[in-house]
Amino acid sequence: MAGFYTIEKRDGRWWFITPDGAPFWSIGMNHIDSAALRYVESDGVWEREFANSHEQWLRAVASDLRDWGFNTIGWTQEVVIITEGYHRHSRPFTYEEYQWADMPYCHLLPFTEAHQWQVEVRMPDLMNSDFEE
Repeated sequence: MAGFYTIEKRDGRWWFITPDGAPFWSIGMNHIDSAALRYVESDGVWEREFANSHEQWLRAVASDLRDWGFNTIGWTQEVVIITEGYHRHSRPFTYEEYQWADMPYCHLLPFTEAHQWQVEVRMPDLMNSDFEE
């Protein structure tokens, strides 16, 4: 997979466009993450099935996703720590990891830190001039 996907309006509708110019309908899966497999409660699945290899795991997951009809990887981070007032996500995939998957992907570009499950945090008004600051 080389090149970049773009968006383009064709016949009054917006489309993702592949690097070779074809319209593309993204069917993606979010929260693809190996964190849960590494927990003690997972009974050794990480070591037994994937030899402690993130690359081996990711290639297997991408193959499964394709078999199930997915064609895109969405946001990859998973919530791994939740305590009062604090939520920590696993790290995002690196460029190299996305290359192992060999699928189009959507990498999160964070511009605000607000989660719908955090009642103590209010979603900012993105249209308010204060948000520009």
